[in-house]
Amino acid sequence: DKGFEVDLLFMALSSIGKEDVVKALDVIANKCRCNFVSIADSNGSLYGQQVEMLSKLFQEKLPNHVGFYGSNAQCMAYANTIQAICTLEGAVMVNSSILGLGCSAGITPTENLLLFLSLRFTR
Repeated sequence: DKGFEVDLLFMALSSIGKEDVVKALDVIANKCRCNFVSIADSNGSLYGQQVEMLSKLFQEKLPNHVGFYGSNAQCMAYANTIQAICTLEGAVMVNSSILGLGCSAGITPTENLLLFLSLRFTR
């Protein structure tokens, strides 16, 4: 153990059937020692209902080791990140960047996410 933390990004989930996702999560749960397994909307094509369903499925298979990475290809990264946080009751690691800068259309903007988190968790 060298002290590293590893996040496995489960990419292109919008193009994979639920049965295949379940099989892969079973293998990951039994054989992988990574700290987090992230729902990676790498195509930017997931909607809130899909994020909710996948978040619940991932949490069932990998309790407290779920992350979320949202691409902004359809301007859904911020909304989907909030959906993942709310579905997982805060037991999540999320990706963001300043101004949402990233490859392609970008990702969840950190400053928006911090405002949401400060309002949600300081009341």
